[in-house]
Amino acid sequence: MKRILLAILVTVLANAVLILISGIFGHNEKMVVGFFMMTAITYYLLNKADKRGITFILILGITFFSGLFINLLYFSATGISFPSSVAIILGCFSGLLLQIKYLKFIPVVFLAFIVFMFFKGTSLWLHKINYNTYLARTDKTVNNLVFRDEAGNFYNTSEYSSDRIVLVNFWNNYCGACLREFPQLNKLDSLLKKSKISFLAINVPVRKEDYMAIANERLLSNHGKFSNYFAVNTDSLTSEFNISSYPTTIVLQGNKMLYRGSLFDCIKGIEKSFGININLK
Repeated sequence: MKRILLAILVTVLANAVLILISGIFGHNEKMVVGFFMMTAITYYLLNKADKRGITFILILGITFFSGLFINLLYFSATGISFPSSVAIILGCFSGLLLQIKYLKFIPVVFLAFIVFMFFKGTSLWLHKINYNTYLARTDKTVNNLVFRDEAGNFYNTSEYSSDRIVLVNFWNNYCGACLREFPQLNKLDSLLKKSKISFLAINVPVRKEDYMAIANERLLSNHGKFSNYFAVNTDSLTSEFNISSYPTTIVLQGNKMLYRGSLFDCIKGIEKSFGININLK
């Protein structure tokens, strides 16, 4: 019984530590640390256990309900941490499989998966969660994007020539990541003024309030010096352009949306497709 209680205590503490790690360092770090931590803990506790089957079920159960269960239950809100939760569960199984002579190679396969996720897979997953596509490339036919300025003048992307590249960044007043992009948007606005690319920054209202005044305050307090416009039909941003999180950047040419994703992913897409060096550092 003491060893069962020890297994429960150690597993609960380990999962609590992993939650702290994700909050301080991020989900990618939690994934790697969690895999190795749960592999070592499971291996150690099973070696010490009198009843290995019950001990493993307890370890797996506590770990599952601490992470993966919540991801599955509230996927739309917690999907970002799904890969790290899966990695931690794989760590539990690795600790078990390392004790079975003919199955010791399987944890190596798990480790290869963790390495892939750390260097590439997690970024693909985050892109899918945030932008509904694993890669920024979309090639989707879309209607014209309508926007306005503070004075009430309306514009739309049909005013650009069909071969003109239009880079559009969407932001809102309550998005910290959006505000942190302002230095890059300032530089981008300056770099593209006399280029083959038109740059638009469009503020999207997310609350019923004087959003234009708040947007201007955000621009002033965060040194946003680029020209800013405002979205007109927020419903079309979701249905037509699949804008569901902020900041999101899209690349338009004629009636085609070529890219949708992060600012840097879209810039890389332009550089690759059109051979234009934007050099935004």
